[in-house]
Amino acid sequence: MLRAVLVPVASVAMALPATAATKEEQRAKAVDFLAEAIAMDSVCSVLQLHMEYIWVELQQAKLNLDEILPEAGAKSAEYMPRYAQLGENEVCRLGAEYYGPRGSKARNMLTTQ
Repeated sequence: MLRAVLVPVASVAMALPATAATKEEQRAKAVDFLAEAIAMDSVCSVLQLHMEYIWVELQQAKLNLDEILPEAGAKSAEYMPRYAQLGENEVCRLGAEYYGPRGSKARNMLTTQ
């Protein structure tokens, strides 16, 4: 289940790594990050996708959310068995660590309710 929260973006830090050399690499990384965040959102009841922030980041990278979202949604199924096995508490912790305000993979993709 996708839940989204729309909140004004105070400051935008690039979610996509500067090391992505080509548009295809950037797109693949965006799909993977979004797929993992979708899976975490599905398992952790206190995390929500920060769709406005994600949209802004993708626009800055010249990527289209409408094109990426279906692929990321389908790919999120690859993460689901692992995260279902870990349980909600661990997925919530990892979601905040990977995609929260100080995310090690991408910042601010997930927010708490």
